[in-house]
Amino acid sequence: MLSIRQLAELCGVAPITVSKALRGASGMSEQTRQRIVAMAAKHKYRPNYAAMGVFHGKSKLIGIISSNMARESMAQRVGATVDYLVEHGYSAIVYNSYDRIETESKCFMECINNRVAGVISQTANFDANDEFFRELRDRDIPVVLVSGYAQKARLPHVHADAESNARLITEHLLSLGHRRLGVVAAPSTATED
Repeated sequence: MLSIRQLAELCGVAPITVSKALRGASGMSEQTRQRIVAMAAKHKYRPNYAAMGVFHGKSKLIGIISSNMARESMAQRVGATVDYLVEHGYSAIVYNSYDRIETESKCFMECINNRVAGVISQTANFDANDEFFRELRDRDIPVVLVSGYAQKARLPHVHADAESNARLITEHLLSLGHRRLGVVAAPSTATED
């Protein structure tokens, strides 16, 4: 794979000039820009986003930590999140913790090591991960919790309003004339999906 330095050498310019040309920034002639873009296309150059994130201090990588991707609802939620991120110019790295605290801790550490731009946590052990939430906050890495709340960390969180949803479903069934209703639910120790 061709690096930006190698592409710059082929074009007879500095790496920063290649970067500017490929981003459409000003500061060069249109002829130089076209030559660089053509050379990049010829050699199938692809930017190294991880290196760019380190160099510029801005990553386009979001860490998604899921408690259990075997659950269909979790897999759908993660899939929709990844689709949205890609559509908006981000990449995602997805971790599956299998509801294990030790694995979740490693996933959070990997997010920190990969210098992600943010973390979306869809795990079950929010308070157990308080140390990692503090470290992410100290590094100015935003974190959003999905379907849960961390008492200690007090992080932004989103979740379905199960009580309102249950009320709407019940009202709908009653309006249809149903009078004998039943509920099939996961054990109370299961994480909310």
